[in-house]
Amino acid sequence: MIEYKTSEVKDMAAHLRTLGAYVQQPNPKIVGLDKFQAMGSQDAKSLYPTIVVLLNIGYDTFRGRIYEMKNIGKIYNFIKKAKSFKKPDKHAAISNIRTALYNAAKEYAARESVSVSAESFKNFTRDYYGDMFRKLIESKYTMEEITHPTKEEHYYLLKSILFPLLEAVNWLSIYNRGYSKVCTEWVFNNQNFEEQYKDEKFLVLHNINSTKSLFDEVDCNGLKEYFKDYLITPYGTYFEKHDIKTSFECPLILNGMNDRAYVKNQMLVEGVIVGGWDKLTQEQQAKLLIDGTVLSDEETREIIDVVGDPDDKKRDWQFSVLKEIVFNTLVEHHELKDKLEVEVAQKNSKSNSIKVTLNSGYGLNGLLSWAYGNNLIANSITNGGKIYGIKLFQQIASNKLKKEEITAKIKRAQNGSK
Repeated sequence: MIEYKTSEVKDMAAHLRTLGAYVQQPNPKIVGLDKFQAMGSQDAKSLYPTIVVLLNIGYDTFRGRIYEMKNIGKIYNFIKKAKSFKKPDKHAAISNIRTALYNAAKEYAARESVSVSAESFKNFTRDYYGDMFRKLIESKYTMEEITHPTKEEHYYLLKSILFPLLEAVNWLSIYNRGYSKVCTEWVFNNQNFEEQYKDEKFLVLHNINSTKSLFDEVDCNGLKEYFKDYLITPYGTYFEKHDIKTSFECPLILNGMNDRAYVKNQMLVEGVIVGGWDKLTQEQQAKLLIDGTVLSDEETREIIDVVGDPDDKKRDWQFSVLKEIVFNTLVEHHELKDKLEVEVAQKNSKSNSIKVTLNSGYGLNGLLSWAYGNNLIANSITNGGKIYGIKLFQQIASNKLKKEEITAKIKRAQNGSK
């Protein structure tokens, strides 16, 4: 067995990999749109922080991991079988698994990008995880003892050997879509779930951050018990429900989002005033001179009438925001506009700073050098953002098409009546 440094393990270990976020400008040429079609982009507000709050994601609420047999069933069942082999057959099994791991890493490197050389990645996967397989089948403990540990030795074999081996195989599997098919089906289409999965088995690692971890093989009904008691993510992880234990991050994120909205709203409205400054009367400009000015309803409405948005709903929103602004202006009249521009820039900077801080929660979880870093949690956030984002955009497109269909029907009806 080749010894690897900690830094090398972090770079090459498949079970420690994290899917990051990637944002790309839409390119109509890629999907072959013709001149009568259009492509647009939609940005979900605070997507990652919202996913964390929605699914109660956090190190302190993380409870388990669900695997589909299609991804890891073959090696899991082979481990159980190989434990009963005689010594020569065990050696042959180890050699076969090392070759299979090398080939899996080879296929993975060919279809996905890896941060290290492909050859190093393949050799590492063969040696590192092959040794885990060896330790499992040569162990004197039964699979029942390993998967339902009662001793420190059992717990070590479950959490430090079996779990990373299965996680790596799951990651490398050609059937791995980057999300859990069964969990996504449950989240978005659970009406037919039981019929679809009635004959399948699943593996569940429960109490994943606890000394009471256990590894269960369950059928569809057994899996539904986990689905009933926990918040399921499309990635294949699950977390405590909010009313049982709220993640430490959730209230911090909600407060941060409120703070950002407050600052951003004021920045936007002050920007509207700056943009329409010359449209205001000298009296209105002068009113904004006094340090600590709070505008009355009438004064606020007069300013919004001049510089506000044409849409009534947006004007009402601008009115409510402007009413909350306490102006801290300079004494000199000619410097007022410049001062407002500075305030707008400052509030924009503060808004962006809060945004970066909110989104850093994902980055921390994906940081292996952080004490509480956990790639499963990081992947739960990014994958949840991807899947929920896709569903959100599908719904937006569907609503748009329905609206256009209704409009077209009304026009046809009107033309027919004429």
